[in-house]
Amino acid sequence: LIMKMGLAMEEVLMLVAQRSLKNDSDPLDVRIYATEEQIGLSILCSGNPYNPFLEEGEDEEDLSAIGVQMIKKFAKDCRYLYVYGMNILEVEF
Repeated sequence: LIMKMGLAMEEVLMLVAQRSLKNDSDPLDVRIYATEEQIGLSILCSGNPYNPFLEEGEDEEDLSAIGVQMIKKFAKDCRYLYVYGMNILEVEF
């Protein structure tokens, strides 16, 4: 589970940094949480709206699409919201 969370965090943060953040000073908040029922990862960042969980590319050559597909397979749920200028991404395990 720890390896899956690490992979999910790395993949999502890389995509958000490349495709959403406008500059190095945009705030970014990463949290890992646990309850009795679930463990999850939450990422909040300002920047351009960007949902990495959309089915953008099924091209096998697109490594970002492969990473997102892997996350979707082993996560219980992947959610995205854009509220008040903030991207909110959550992955539940």
